Amino acid sequence: MRQWQSLKVSNDLLYRIYENEDTGPHFQLVTPHAMRREIMHQLHNVRTAGHLGREKTLNRIKARFYWPGMTDDVSRWCQSCMSCQKRKPGPGLGKSPMQHCTVYGPMECIAIDILGPLPTTDDGNRYIMVVGDYFSKWSEAYALRQHTAQTVADKLVTEFICRFGTPTRIHTDHGPEFESHLFARMCKLLDIEKSRTTPYHPQSDGMVERYNRTFGNDASNVCLGKQG
Repeated sequence: MRQWQSLKVSNDLLYRIYENEDTGPHFQLVTPHAMRREIMHQLHNVRTAGHLGREKTLNRIKARFYWPGMTDDVSRWCQSCMSCQKRKPGPGLGKSPMQHCTVYGPMECIAIDILGPLPTTDDGNRYIMVVGDYFSKWSEAYALRQHTAQTVADKLVTEFICRFGTPTRIHTDHGPEFESHLFARMCKLLDIEKSRTTPYHPQSDGMVERYNRTFGNDASNVCLGKQG
C-alpha cells in the first residue's frame, strides 16, 4: 500500500514510477516472479552484459524493472555466478598499495603496460599494449605480435600520439621494452619525461592495473561463454 501512488497501468502492463536523483522519474516494469531469473541472466551473465558487480548490475535492472526484494535477489545472483567467482577476488583480496599521481589536464601523464603472452589470434597477435591517460581515464588497447622496444614505440607513436598529441610524462613498469635505449631516445626526441613503477611492484601503477584486470575479466568471460 505504501507504493500505491507510484503505480501506473499502461497498455495493460503495471509500472512503478521510480524517482532517480540523476535522471529524474522513469517507469519500471513491475516484474512477475517467472521473469526475474531471465532478467538477471540477460543483464549480468550474457557476453554483452560483462559480468559487472552487484551495484552496477542492480542499477541496470532498476533502470527498467522492479520487484519486491530485488536488491537481495541481485546480490545473491552475483554472488552465485561461477564466472565471477573464478575471475574476481573477494572484498579485501588481491589489493596492493596504489601510487598517487596528481595531474591537472589531459595528456599530462599516460601509463603504458603490456599484457601477455595470450593465446595467438588469427592475425598472429599474442600481446596487448594498454595506454591510459591519468586525467581523463581514457584507455586504449592495441594488439601486438611481439613487444620489442621497436614495436612498442612504433605503435605508441603511430596509434596514440599521432591521434591525441604528445604526453608530458610516460609512466611504465621496468619491462625491457621501456628501459631500452630506443624508448629512451624516443622520449628525448619528443621531450617526454619518463617515470617508473616501484621495482617488483607493478600494482603501484593503480590506474592501468585496474584497467588490465577489468579487460582480463571481460576477455575471460567472453572466452568462457564461447566454450559453454
